[in-house]
Amino acid sequence: MLKDVFLQAGTQTLNRRKVAYGFLAVVFIVTALAINSSFQINRIIKGYSHLIEQPIAFSQSLKTINFHITTIELRVQDYIIAGDDSQRGEHLRLMRESASKVFKELDGIEGLAQHQLQHLEHEKFLFKRWLVLRQEIYALIADGKIEKAIEIDAVKARAGLEKLMNSISSVEKMSLQEVEQYQQRSRKTADNIALATLILALFAIICVVLLMLEVWRTISFTEKLRARRHALIDQQILIAVLDKEGSTIDVSSALCSFLGCWREELIHNNANFFLSDNKRDQLLAKNIMSRISKGREWRGEISYTNAKGETVWAESSIIPNFDEQLQIEGYTNILHDLTSKKLASIDKLTGLLNRRSYDEILSNQISLAVRNKVPISLAILDIDFFKRFNDSYGHPEGDFALRRLSDTLSKAMKRPTDHVFRIGGEEFAILVTGLDNDKLENFLNTLREAVLALKIPNEKSEVSPYLSVSIGAVVLIQGAITEQELYKSADKALYQAKETRNTVLVQSYSGQGFNSV
Repeated sequence: MLKDVFLQAGTQTLNRRKVAYGFLAVVFIVTALAINSSFQINRIIKGYSHLIEQPIAFSQSLKTINFHITTIELRVQDYIIAGDDSQRGEHLRLMRESASKVFKELDGIEGLAQHQLQHLEHEKFLFKRWLVLRQEIYALIADGKIEKAIEIDAVKARAGLEKLMNSISSVEKMSLQEVEQYQQRSRKTADNIALATLILALFAIICVVLLMLEVWRTISFTEKLRARRHALIDQQILIAVLDKEGSTIDVSSALCSFLGCWREELIHNNANFFLSDNKRDQLLAKNIMSRISKGREWRGEISYTNAKGETVWAESSIIPNFDEQLQIEGYTNILHDLTSKKLASIDKLTGLLNRRSYDEILSNQISLAVRNKVPISLAILDIDFFKRFNDSYGHPEGDFALRRLSDTLSKAMKRPTDHVFRIGGEEFAILVTGLDNDKLENFLNTLREAVLALKIPNEKSEVSPYLSVSIGAVVLIQGAITEQELYKSADKALYQAKETRNTVLVQSYSGQGFNSV
């Protein structure tokens, strides 16, 4: 299943690339659309600028020329009928000014309509020829030949003027036709722009729709993948979510199955780190909370007994979860099933740790005690006259007695560092730390008396009517010692205790030899 998840994750990466390519395509199309629209709009603006500034200005100049020519014609009439030379001189000056303005306008419109220079040159020619006729009329009037001047003005000058005015009207008409042609081209260009914009817009819409579909498909795929991952974690991983107080707020189905409980049962019962209610586990819970509340991870082994009386073991790791302000907002508890391994280390009859566990734990605890400079004690406990007990009451009763004795010893182990093992038929080992000679002797005597308090009959015993035990122990105060030496020392103390039976004998080792208590 994990392989499938990884393959789907690779597919999701490809989907992301598709989305990225689609997004880039949309950006490219929109950019192209914007550039094309901007370019075409600039073309239209420049065209309208040409349309407004050149043809209209050209037309206006032609109208101005027409006005001045008409003015000259009127001045000629005034010149003809003028009564004296002073009036004629004034009219002649005004006509020359108007003629100068006509030439100025003609020179000016040459820059507006380069393609019509030929027509403008023709107008200049007609205008100059018309002016020559006017000069001839001026000369005749000056010589007193008024009738001759009127005749020339009526025939030649007016014909020339009409021809000139027709030419100006023709040029103006051509200018207006140019405006109309440009308007047609502009409309066609605008239609092309609209069509191109529509096509690009439709293409962009199609790309956006495809991109949205791809994004939707990717999101759906991601949600399905997340659901599969969640189901995979829920079904395969032993995991729990804890609040700031360490209480369970959610657990995986795999963890529920492992612990043999319903999810609601674990949450509503406030299973604190999945530890039991005995003093030893409650002390361990306090130690765990003290560590993780400081933002540090805790690792260790735990055991859990469900309502059916089934016990499971797990390696537990509790990791703090931090919010954006780096404040602890809860914890994640991940467990790894050690039940199979532990069952190989558990004595099936009594449920205590067996000889294999004893060898592993003893070595580690000695190293820790020496490194931390704390006393460590090993006690060997043996049931008095147990062979006689089995012969008298039978092995089933013997097994029952062993189980009751084991329960009593287990309940006496109050701290996480306290351990009890069954290392032989009726032989047990007890490993504790932090106790000096006197405290250890008091503790072991409490155990011895607790066994007597069970009041298991043993008529064949020579020291008590009830089942009793002898205990030999050694306390490592300081210095180093091997596991074998420690065991031999405790076994030697047991041998001495069994000389009197139903007694406790404690020895201490401080690096200079053993001392008996």
